[in-house]
Amino acid sequence: DTPITGARIEVASAGLTAYSDHRGDFTLAGVPTGPPAPLLVITAKGVRLTVRADAPASEPLVITVPLPES
Repeated sequence: DTPITGARIEVASAGLTAYSDHRGDFTLAGVPTGPPAPLLVITAKGVRLTVRADAPASEPLVITVPLPES
């Protein structure tokens, strides 16, 4: 797996946005808890992916974005 720098991660329902760093890491503070778990919209390298943030708040959420072959 290769980290994606500059991926846009947003929780549209809460008006929150973050961008991934050179390690592919990002932090979003103040994300509302569910149920249902909030939806994250990830945009990276021309790909848009929507995932539910259903990991416990105390643990990192790992997201894999399938990218087209270049």
